[in-house]
Amino acid sequence: MRDEAGKWIFGFNRFIGSCFVFEVDLLEVATAIQEGLTGGSNSALVKKILQRVPRFNYWSICHIPREVN
Repeated sequence: MRDEAGKWIFGFNRFIGSCFVFEVDLLEVATAIQEGLTGGSNSALVKKILQRVPRFNYWSICHIPREVN
């Protein structure tokens, strides 16, 4: 997640050195966030996103393919 200036806030795909890459299907992410809104998700990442999103006046979720990032 980035702020309006593009500064990194938090997320699950940040460079932390040599590590495994987690591949997540965009549909699964959208479903997890939707379930989080109704209280059906146990994902720590989804909970963290849902806690921080209300702090921003404008927000969007977009998929950036690894090859382009």
